[in-house]
Amino acid sequence: MKQQFPDVSSKYGAPMGRDDFVHNPDAEVTLFKVRFVDGDYDDGGAYWGGGEGTNPLYCARDDEGEVQTFIRADNRKEAQTALLADHPDLKIKPDFDLDGMVIGYLTCALWASTDEEGDPLDRQFGIDDFSEEALAQAREDCEGFVDLCAKEGIDLTTIGREADDIGHDFWLTRSGHGTGFWDRGLGALGDQLTKWADTFGSCDAYVGDDGKVYFQ
Repeated sequence: MKQQFPDVSSKYGAPMGRDDFVHNPDAEVTLFKVRFVDGDYDDGGAYWGGGEGTNPLYCARDDEGEVQTFIRADNRKEAQTALLADHPDLKIKPDFDLDGMVIGYLTCALWASTDEEGDPLDRQFGIDDFSEEALAQAREDCEGFVDLCAKEGIDLTTIGREADDIGHDFWLTRSGHGTGFWDRGLGALGDQLTKWADTFGSCDAYVGDDGKVYFQ
């Protein structure tokens, strides 16, 4: 997966957080949820602390390197409100986090799939254990679902669900599990998302002879 942040120097241990700055108060920024690995570290190695019960971390960043600011919030909408309260002239791109959706999709596939002994795959495998073929397939299907929704006039950044949750629900729904888009309080929209997800067919995860996880 493409990193959200550059790697930090770990010579003296992981630094706490990252620089927070707004050098251009009129900039156009992308607001996204920070992905954590190994607990409270971002994917470049910076430590953020927090733990259970701490709100997710969001980052607003522009393409020119003039803005990088962080917000703790319960969801993207609250993060946007807090950001604009402090920096009312920033312009936020309506950007959908496809990488986040793919991660949610893959994580759910491991959690909901079992090996030959009936044990969940996530007890033994992580996202890094998927084959290159499976990673490409997951991204293609997630992107296809986002494009289908967009063509039908649905912007997934506005439905009140985080990108990783959408990926989670996409896998559950298309694979026929007992919960999914239809079960999230979205009403008619949830039913429509379910119909679109069903058009992608079932997708089961399994472990190949090479020890990598594949889809069939």
